[in-house]
Amino acid sequence: MWRLVVEGGVLKRVEEPALLIPPGFVGVKVKAFLVDDFTQWVLRRGFGSPSRWAFGVVVSGGEVGRHVVAYAENAAAQYIATDRFAYVSGQPSALETAAVAYVVEALHRIPRGVRVEVLGGDPRRAAVEELAEVGPSKWRIALQGATISGGRVVALSRLVEVVGNSVVRFVDVPSRRALAAAASLKVRLGLPVVGLGELPGGWAVVTVD
Repeated sequence: MWRLVVEGGVLKRVEEPALLIPPGFVGVKVKAFLVDDFTQWVLRRGFGSPSRWAFGVVVSGGEVGRHVVAYAENAAAQYIATDRFAYVSGQPSALETAAVAYVVEALHRIPRGVRVEVLGGDPRRAAVEELAEVGPSKWRIALQGATISGGRVVALSRLVEVVGNSVVRFVDVPSRRALAAAASLKVRLGLPVVGLGELPGGWAVVTVD
C-alpha cells in the first residue's frame, strides 16, 4: 500500500504495510483525490499530505462496493479509513461534493435568506451563486485569495488575508450534515479530471487508477 506526501515541496510516494481501520470507520479503496486550496497551502508549507478528500469504493465497514466521497488526513493514498463520508455516483467528478459541502456549511452559519457577499475567488464561487443570493452585504463568504477588511465573514480557506476589523469564522472541515446535503444537491463546479503525475497548479480531481 502507498500514500502520497509532500516533502521539501516535492510530491513523493511512501510505501506502508497495512491500513488500520478503527471501530466506526469504513475502509475505502481510493480512485481519485481532490487538489484544492488545502493542497496549495501544503505546497507552500513544504510538507504534509496533499489532499484531505478522496473518491473511492467502500471495501469494509459500510455498504461494500458503493462509491463515496470521504474525508481523511491522508486522502491521497491507495486506501483510507474514514468516519466522514457520503455515498455518491460512480464518477470521480463526484468529488466536487466535498468542495460544495464547505459552501453548505458556510450558509448554515449565516442567517437564512440574507444576501451574501463573496470575497476572493475559487471554484466554490459557482456553488455560492447557485445556492444563495449574492450581492453587497455585511455577511460575507471568503474564498481562496480573499482580502478581508470588514463585516461578518465565514472563511472557507486559510489562504486569506485579514486586514481590517472583522468577525471571521473558519470552516476547516464541513460537518457530516453539510457533506450529506451537498451530495443530495448535485451542484457541479466543472473541475478538470486529470491523471496522477505532478500536482496540478489549480483545483482538480486527480485519478489514481
